[in-house]
Amino acid sequence: MKYSIFLICIISLSAFSCHKEEPGPGEIVDIGIDFILKNQQGQDLLNNNTKNNLLNSEIKVYYLENGIEREVNNPDLDCPRNFCFVDQGNNNKIFRLFPVDKIVEKKSTIFIQWNSLQRDKIEANIVIKQNGGNSNSYCDSVWVNGILKFHNIEFVPERKFIHIVE
Repeated sequence: MKYSIFLICIISLSAFSCHKEEPGPGEIVDIGIDFILKNQQGQDLLNNNTKNNLLNSEIKVYYLENGIEREVNNPDLDCPRNFCFVDQGNNNKIFRLFPVDKIVEKKSTIFIQWNSLQRDKIEANIVIKQNGGNSNSYCDSVWVNGILKFHNIEFVPERKFIHIVE
């Protein structure tokens, strides 16, 4: 009998300890920037079947830190170089960039070296709002090579895509 009560207590404690707390309302983190990359013919440059496609292994991401470009490499992350390819089906992919390594005055400055010839400068405005004990973080404005691509967009559940033609 004592053994049964002990076993029930252990199982109950185990069940409660496995509960994963989900973010409450207002806890939003949406800092990813999605790019659709096409060539002049409208073909997806991330598709392996496209001639002169962009290769994951050639892409380098640099953050501006105190005027010096530093390459990103966080081997413990799912996307160690702060970007990943996201499959959209039908052999279409998007390039998702996470501009969070170095934020200076709410702005993250990133250089993407697509290959030995192509390079873009991305500037992202990161908003962090406190909401009681929670905080919301999102990217509300993005410039590509000095051209504003979207501005002052509050968090929306659908993704914001930036189209780049190389």
